[in-house]
Order: sequence, then C-alpha cells, then structure tokens
Amino acid sequence: MSIPEIPSMYETPTSSQLKDDLLEVSEISLLNSSTDTLNNSTSSSSSTFINSDTLKFISNLRDEFQITNPLNKIHQDFLQSYEKAYKDSQISMIPIFNIPKTFNHKTTDINGKSLVIDIGGSTIRIGVIDLDTPESPIQIQKQWILNEDEKLIDLKFFENLVLKAIDIINEYDDDHNNDDEWKIGITWSFPLNKKNQIITMGKGFHISKEIENASIDELITSIFRNKFQINAKIYSIINDSIAVNLSGLINHDFNSQISFILGTGLNSCINKNYDLINTELGFFGKLPIENITKYDEQLDSRWKNFSNIPYIHNETNNENGVFMPLEFLSSGRYVSEILRLIILDLLQNNHITDSIPLQSIINEPFGLHGKFICSFDSSLSYQEIQSNLLTNFNINFKDEEIMIFQSIIDILLERTAIYVSQSILSLSKFVHQQDQSIINVNYIGSFLYHCKELQSKISKYSHNTIHLNHIEHSSLIGAAVSVCINTHIA
Repeated sequence: MSIPEIPSMYETPTSSQLKDDLLEVSEISLLNSSTDTLNNSTSSSSSTFINSDTLKFISNLRDEFQITNPLNKIHQDFLQSYEKAYKDSQISMIPIFNIPKTFNHKTTDINGKSLVIDIGGSTIRIGVIDLDTPESPIQIQKQWILNEDEKLIDLKFFENLVLKAIDIINEYDDDHNNDDEWKIGITWSFPLNKKNQIITMGKGFHISKEIENASIDELITSIFRNKFQINAKIYSIINDSIAVNLSGLINHDFNSQISFILGTGLNSCINKNYDLINTELGFFGKLPIENITKYDEQLDSRWKNFSNIPYIHNETNNENGVFMPLEFLSSGRYVSEILRLIILDLLQNNHITDSIPLQSIINEPFGLHGKFICSFDSSLSYQEIQSNLLTNFNINFKDEEIMIFQSIIDILLERTAIYVSQSILSLSKFVHQQDQSIINVNYIGSFLYHCKELQSKISKYSHNTIHLNHIEHSSLIGAAVSVCINTHIA
C-alpha cells in the first residue's frame, strides 16, 4: 500500500476561494472550513455572522498553518529518523522491556497482586491490582491532580508519593504486616536510562539537583524501608507507553504492536521481536522553515534554529527544557498553548469579547488545557457547547464566538492529525517492514480520547488505516503485568 497523498476532497480552500464563496451572501456569514466546522447543521444559525476582519484573520491563520510537504515526504522523514535513532540514539527508540518467548499471556502466566504507581504528565495515580481477577483487576485506586507549581521533582516529591502509597496500602488492608513484601510496579512518563536515572523531564516538570543522579527505584525503595519501615521491592519501572502495550495482554482483542499516548504529552511504544521499544516519539518530527508559524516561535524560539537532531541527542540545560518537535505540534499541553497565544491575538484585535473568566485562563502561560479545545466538539449544538463552557470555565460565549473558536481549533487539529497519522504509519512500517492495510493502535490520553474531531482527522489522513482502541486504566494494569513478567523471570 503506497503512502496516501491528501485527496482533493481534503484540500484546504485558499483564502481567495473562501472570499469568493462568502461574498455570495449579502453579509459575511459562516466560514466554510475544509471539514465544515463552522457550517455544521447541528449548530449553525442563519442569523449568526462573523465580521469581515475576523474572517480575514481566520483565513490568514489557515494559510499560515497549511503544511506544504506532501504526506509521503512527512512519512519518509519519520521512517528514516526512526531507523537512524534505532541504530544511534541513546535517548530514543530504546528497547526497554522484553517479553520472554516462553511467557504465555493467554494462559495462567498472568497472575499476582501488586501495588502500582503511575506518575503522569498531570496526575499521580496509585492502586492495588490483582491479575487473578482479569475482568476487574483494580482493587483500589486514587488519583491526585498535579498543578504547575507542584511539578518540581525533588526528595520531598518522592516522600509525598510514598506517603500516598502507604495510605492506599492501609486502606486496602489495614491488617497488613510491614514485614510482608509489597511488589511494586511503576509507570513513569519520562525518559530514564538503564540505571533508572532521570534523563530529562518534559510537560512542565523540573528536576532538583539533589536527585539528578539518583536511581528512581533505589530512592523509592529506600524511603519505604528506611523512613517508614515497610518491606517494599520495585520489580519494574516502565514508560507509560509500554504500560499501554502490556495492558493489552490481558485482553486478547486489544493485543497490538503499537501503543500510543496523546494527552498532556505524547509518546509511543512498539513491539519489535518481543522487545518493547520506548520510542520517545515527541523527539521526532520537524517543520519546514516556511511552515513555522509565529505562534510556534513564541512557544519555543528554537524552531527557527532547528539544526540538531532531538531524537539522537537533546539539550537539557535550555531554560525551555528539552526540544520535542512532535510533542509541540500534537500534545494537549502544547496545542492548547498555541491556541492561547492565538486567543491573545483575537482579543488584541477585538475579534472576540473580553471577560474576566477568559482572562483568568489565558493570562498565565499554559493556563489553557485540552479540555477547553474538546469543549468545542462540532457534533454538539451551540447550546450544549455554551453550557459546557459555562460549567467548566465560567465563560459565556456568543454563537459567533463559538464559530470562531471551532474554526481555529479545526486549523490546529488539521496540522496535529497530519503529523500524528504519519508518525503512526511510519512506526508500523518500521515494525513490519511493509505497509499494513489495518493498523490497530492501543492508546490512552484524555486529549485524544475526548477530542473526537482529532480522532476523525487521524482516520482521514491515514485513509482509515489506523484503528484507535482506547485502553482504560492501562498505566496501572500495565505496571502490574510488568511486575508479573519480572516475577516469572526471577
């Protein structure tokens, strides 16, 4: 199967085409985007109009975000970079977990109970998983939301983490004996080296000097044993993308060689010859210099000086952290930040109404979240969208403002879908060495899960080749499966 070009029905109309179409009516009305975002029959109203200046702003924005490279060029760039990274990189395409050929996940090999900890981009989750009850393995779990000011990874962070875990243990079994060993599995959403030392952090996290060279497993075990006198042993620390892959083993229908994460951050894991490879997918991808928008540069000034190859080596001493092209183009954290920068332009040019609730989420960098983008789902009526915005953000938008936001979000998601779809198609080619007619992808991430528009666009730009399967609680269940496998090996 050849890599698909964008068919003519999906070509984005030019500014002049839009202008000609819109001037057929007496007043400038709906902006007819390439996916009919603003002309949705469930939402549009004949009495709702966008003024000409705002219409021109949106048209120019669409031109600015238009990708000039054909899909097969993007696909080939991804594939070549995967192959190079697999050979040469110390920070990406790293085989990090092996599933023994003798391990049979279809029989009783998957069993046992463990304490699992999931440290994600925006949440911490801790639970007890019992794989002897595969239909309902989660015995107990709790989660905590991490605010931006809580994203310093220091000794206190890990001590608080262990305290939360102990509370879970006590709630699950208040008669437990501290001498009995608790088998622990950890899902860690950031790159680690083979000594389980932190390589770098993204998603707004920062590392304190005191733990720069500490092994995460040794640090957490020490806190359990020395500070709280609890016998705990960490059997595995895996990446969240690997956890998605492993969690599919307890459900044969969802067993896949590619797992994908698109939430606050972005990553993927592939199964190649029984090795689970942490791709660190965010390090890949690039934009032609003519496609770098002013908003991309505001997000990270390194776009215009993109001379290094992030997937081979990545600078960690920059004040902006690591450079992650695909994550900047695709993840909920960064797509939302680009939208925030655009909103500031909208306000400055009086295209939308200013308000205190709106100011509260756009004045702070990264104050806007993926949930805001997902609120503008075009399958919803304007009344439903307005209700959601009022409930979740205390913002009351007019119909025309909803139309404006839907159009801008459509522009951003088009670019995201192009790069995400081609990155997945190229991963499949890397694994199988040939194109596949169907690519099953297990995924997690609230941004992708709640953003139906993005799912649809990924399908469109893969010509319905990519089939997305959402795996619930994978970070916890996958960690438990990894403990089980390592227990069998031991």
